[in-house]
Amino acid sequence: MSKGEVKKLRYSRIIKKGVLLLIFGCLFAVLLTICGQASDGGGGEEYLDSLKSLIPDDIRGQLPDNLLEGEEGTSSEAIAQLVGFDYLAAKALDALVAAAKASLGSLSMILGILILSSVFNLFRGGIHNDGLSKIVELACSLCVALSIFSFMNGQLETVSETIERINVFMTGLLPVMGGLYAAGGNVASAVAANAGLMTFVTVIENICYYALVPLLRICFGFAIVSVFCVEIDLSEVSNLIKKTYTILIVFLTTLMSAVFAYQSAIANSADNVAAKTAKFAVGSFVPVVGSALGEAIKTVAGSLTLIKNMVGVVAVVVIILSAMPAFFSLLMGKLALGISGAVAGLLGSTRENRLINELKGIYNLGLAMVACTSVLFLVCLTVFIKCTVALGT
Repeated sequence: MSKGEVKKLRYSRIIKKGVLLLIFGCLFAVLLTICGQASDGGGGEEYLDSLKSLIPDDIRGQLPDNLLEGEEGTSSEAIAQLVGFDYLAAKALDALVAAAKASLGSLSMILGILILSSVFNLFRGGIHNDGLSKIVELACSLCVALSIFSFMNGQLETVSETIERINVFMTGLLPVMGGLYAAGGNVASAVAANAGLMTFVTVIENICYYALVPLLRICFGFAIVSVFCVEIDLSEVSNLIKKTYTILIVFLTTLMSAVFAYQSAIANSADNVAAKTAKFAVGSFVPVVGSALGEAIKTVAGSLTLIKNMVGVVAVVVIILSAMPAFFSLLMGKLALGISGAVAGLLGSTRENRLINELKGIYNLGLAMVACTSVLFLVCLTVFIKCTVALGT
């Protein structure tokens, strides 16, 4: 080998060492910066403050005291109370009682109109004019239909508002989740989570929020036409629309949840491998400081894990508390319609009984929408909680 070739080989080795030194120096500076920021304690408080600002005022009033205050002892006790069975059972009972009280007044109104309608139908038998008798019959049925529509319309609007509230909360939670992912070294997981959640929010907003209430009103109109115009039976069309829409939402929810879970698992594994490689390289390249830095990173990872789990658990409870009123309101509304249908059958109001039986299916669609929306985001938050912090591996 000539002297020129030896010099070239020597220079190439020096360049390689310089590049490696620069890379590991930058990596060391980044890791040291993360440790410095976490040791100040400001990063965790920023995430908790951001989460507080996202929680609606009525939901925040239902959360335990000292929650998300930043003090480890009080926050841990509040979190333990938050995930306890007694707390969730008490909130579910409160939501059920509130929904039952709201439905009781509407049920009384519908039953009163049903009784008046049956009385008018009894007097209708004494009318010898067939046209006038038919008008009285249609007027009575129309009054019952309008009373039911006013009752159902408010509940359907509640479903729409609930889905919008959950979407807004999850949209605001995206930067918090992305920041916690990135702070823990889970860069790939942060990208996957933000992309996946933005897709979910868009799908839920367009399919559930914007299309739900118009679709339910269309089904209500089909039920009215089927009952008042016996010659035109649109009940099968209405059932087909409701079944197709429900199957579509369930399919999309299942597909997106599975894709998000597998994508997050793969990204988390890649982040863990990258973090282990980086820590090994720093520890080997700087033996004394590198080992001390590794211990500091483990401490940082522990605090980030605590904050991440706290944010995730609180977000799960917020979604549950947001969905409870609409869910129990729909259940009580369906029960009220069932009672009204039974009373209509006892009074001999055949047309009204058919109308009520047709309208009960609309509640199943509303319940499916609330359940699918909540479960989809709960799955995302569960994956977020279970995702390990890369710096701690």
